Amino acid sequence: MTEVRPLPLVLAGLLALGVPDGAAAQDAEIGTSSQTPRRVGWFLGDTFTWQGRIEMPDRLEIDPGSLPQAGPIDNFTEIRSIETRSEDAGGTRNYDITIVYQSFYVPLEPREIAIPSLSVQLRSEASGDQERRDAEFSGFSVVLAPLRPILEKSSPDAMRRDKPLTVIDTRRDQLLTAAAWGGLALLALGVGWHRGWGPASHRKARPLAGAKRRIAKLDLETGEGYRTALVLLHRGLDESFGHRLLSEDLDRELVRRPDFRVLGEDLHRFYGASRRLFFAEDEAGARHLLAPDDLRKLGRDLALVERNA
Repeated sequence: MTEVRPLPLVLAGLLALGVPDGAAAQDAEIGTSSQTPRRVGWFLGDTFTWQGRIEMPDRLEIDPGSLPQAGPIDNFTEIRSIETRSEDAGGTRNYDITIVYQSFYVPLEPREIAIPSLSVQLRSEASGDQERRDAEFSGFSVVLAPLRPILEKSSPDAMRRDKPLTVIDTRRDQLLTAAAWGGLALLALGVGWHRGWGPASHRKARPLAGAKRRIAKLDLETGEGYRTALVLLHRGLDESFGHRLLSEDLDRELVRRPDFRVLGEDLHRFYGASRRLFFAEDEAGARHLLAPDDLRKLGRDLALVERNA
């Protein structure tokens, strides 16, 4: 007859029941508990507080990046504030988390809103240790109550009165705007007339103004430049008076065109200098009679008289 030994049976029974392995032992080291706000009796704008506690070994700490941030969590509910406090006691560390929520939902009847669950990550304080754990908290819900009786019908008397209509007098701004547009139109017309745009392109030509612009580009200190300037001014005078203008005809033409009479003396000097240069080949005498600066000034004065005529 075989003798039954109780010790192996006891060991076999313990193995059958299972002994916690290392992972199970580690999970058993972390404990969570929470205190949720009451479920009913909340109105628009009320704040409600949730509190949670994590119990863990003192080698672990909360990863701050895993905590929720203050701000909206949906279209109507937000986190107003979040606080954490830690306490060490005999190889154990306790973290207390306090979160204040606020809801701005306006229900027409009692409405339940859900607050999502919270997952907090834990990490080891030891440098180089990659141990990371999770502490989970279940979500909860609260019921928001309406601000008026549920069966009350809407009526105009229950609505906020409209603000009185305010009429803003804009006549001054309209007048200023009209004056600004009118001034801009006049300015555009003036520039267009000056530049010869549109209908102004058919106005009488200004040959003396063209001669003045071309003379301004010449170097009158050189013989060629001085000679060219005299030729340009001759052609401008011929075109402006409508025929070849000679020195013998100058006094008679000034009587016919009195606008140019104020420049009569300068024109006589111009024709005298031209006669010395082109007929006597006396450039020095011409420059003495009409210096280059005086020649430029005569061109500007003639263009001015032509424009004002």
